[in-house]
Amino acid sequence: MSFRRLQRAMRLPGPPTCSFCGADDADIVLAGARAFICAECVEDTTSATDVTPAAATCSLCSRSIGSRHGFLWRQRRPVALARGGRVVCAPCLQAAKRAVSWHRSHPMAAS
Repeated sequence: MSFRRLQRAMRLPGPPTCSFCGADDADIVLAGARAFICAECVEDTTSATDVTPAAATCSLCSRSIGSRHGFLWRQRRPVALARGGRVVCAPCLQAAKRAVSWHRSHPMAAS
């Protein structure tokens, strides 16, 4: 998932709620394909994660977790974060970390 596909969720009526922790007062909230994720959830990946469902799809890119994809058929999309019934794959979490660091280093451009 590219860094450009994650958008900052600022044009919705009311504050966007993080789909992973339920926070509605986060300073940075990123919008994926089917979920919102706050900066605190992106940075706090060391806490315990929930059990991953067998047929899970990433909430940010909508791709299947653990399935074969891309040019290399042996490559698999690993789970990086599972909370609140939502799952994020490792490439999307890395893109979200880059997006959060960019938004924190450019606060005026992101507004």
